[in-house]
Amino acid sequence: MKSKFCFHLGYSILVVVSLLACVSTAYAQDGSQCDYDDQILKGPNPVPPPAQASPPYFIWRPLGRGDQRTAAACPRCMQQHSGLVSWVGQRRVDDEKFAKSTFDAMFLGNYNNPYFPMVFVFGECYGGGMIDDLVGTLTYNPMSIVSASFFNQTASYPVDPVNGGNGTDFIWAYVRALQQPAATAQLAAAIASTNDPFGWAAMPNPARGNEKLGSETPEYYSQNQGDNITLMATGRDRIILWAGQPNEVDDQQLNQLLLQLVAAPLGFDKQNIVILFASGRPKNGALVQTMQKLYGNDQSHLRQANQKQLDIALQWAFPAGDGPKSSFFFFLAADHGCNNAFQAEPKGGDGGLPIEDGGDWGNGDDDYPPS
Repeated sequence: MKSKFCFHLGYSILVVVSLLACVSTAYAQDGSQCDYDDQILKGPNPVPPPAQASPPYFIWRPLGRGDQRTAAACPRCMQQHSGLVSWVGQRRVDDEKFAKSTFDAMFLGNYNNPYFPMVFVFGECYGGGMIDDLVGTLTYNPMSIVSASFFNQTASYPVDPVNGGNGTDFIWAYVRALQQPAATAQLAAAIASTNDPFGWAAMPNPARGNEKLGSETPEYYSQNQGDNITLMATGRDRIILWAGQPNEVDDQQLNQLLLQLVAAPLGFDKQNIVILFASGRPKNGALVQTMQKLYGNDQSHLRQANQKQLDIALQWAFPAGDGPKSSFFFFLAADHGCNNAFQAEPKGGDGGLPIEDGGDWGNGDDDYPPS
């Protein structure tokens, strides 16, 4: 059974875990890129179930149980923070930095249209830690945010039916939720939380196998009518997908998500999608093959997952000047996450092998912006 690892930061910003050492033979489990406080020698506290049975997600509230700002600081760091794992050798993307980068690009590019809708999906470990920073930074926009787990909780890859699981995880459940006609942000989050076999729903679809009930607590937040954001093309959409050190399952999931995004009923323009995935030129898997068919010689929409490329993609999403402005923004992160209060522990399930560098298609880490 292949494990997906979750990492921990060590100064400021985004997602969590325990005391198991990283596996040295799997370079994608590069815990050095997420510093942690070595005085912390135990895993996160148990997370309670949601107050309501349906939808089976925990509703994020300022200074509530799911707000990372309420967490105890670790001995070496001022505050507990989560983050996105970047490609090997690159620093993580802290939650504070992620929120600030998004705001800075949006303010310059959409200063005269600050009310367009934004949807964020965090399927990595400790994704709930991303919420407080976005809420504190993006105050005007209609916004919907969902995470697979709390700020102090790991997430899991699907467990293969051969190994007793139902073959689904939060990201697969979310991707399938987008098949719902005219799905809203809240509906997609509710369906994904209901069908996450690691969550709290009594009867996910497919039926739960040996996945542990409540090992993930999906978390949800919305503001300014964010529940009602319709997940369909508007014409000036901008979509960014992220997987920093992906495994084979991440490749399959983002490939399927891309195919659904550009097909009916969603109908997003392929030119409005940028994917920050591994080295930006990974060995050819399903995602690269699909992108080659969609984009041909235009390799600028597949880029390395790091802070620099995220900033380039955000500037593309919110172009400065007097031209047309973005009318809808969607961000989804798969694979791994960090938290600065915990050492790394394996993310369970069957993620498959790490995706390697060395492919022959993609933008890599070049500065050339998306077309």
